[in-house]
Amino acid sequence: MKIYKCIKFGLFVVLGISIFFLMDTYVEQLRYFIGGLITLYGIDGFCSWFFEKDREQKMHFLFKAIVQLILGLCTLVLIDDIKVICVIWAVWAILREADEIAEYYEMFKEKVPCLLGFLESVIAIVFSIMLIMEPGEHHAKIHMYLLIVELLSTVIFPQLRFAYFKYIAKEKKSEKASN
Repeated sequence: MKIYKCIKFGLFVVLGISIFFLMDTYVEQLRYFIGGLITLYGIDGFCSWFFEKDREQKMHFLFKAIVQLILGLCTLVLIDDIKVICVIWAVWAILREADEIAEYYEMFKEKVPCLLGFLESVIAIVFSIMLIMEPGEHHAKIHMYLLIVELLSTVIFPQLRFAYFKYIAKEKKSEKASN
């Protein structure tokens, strides 16, 4: 699992940085870029489910991954119109962000810092709605900048949570115990 997480971290960071330098190329080839990205998320979802300790309780991860794989492959093979691709991208982003907001809500209940992630999700939903309202190259480029943040936050926020639990939360527990 550790090797998989390192590979995912590296892949998402490289992909996020590459968008900054190759944005125009990616927008010109939006069908392949977004179709490939959705497929990549489907593969990631399948791998995450596969490495779960209690897979039977997490079957929704498997089915979500299968749907993303199908959507990504259909976008790669069947969809040519940039406006349709933008709408698919936006709806897919909104659904992803809804899952993340639910995760941040659980973290909030546990008093785990999550405000940055929550704000990123809300902003992504707003921009996705704008992409649905006016699909096209202009909004696709704007959404690409947001995608850089999304890709980086997808792998960096879990590392920050890990550091929080390892160093800060542990320190707070020991302070409470000594008082």
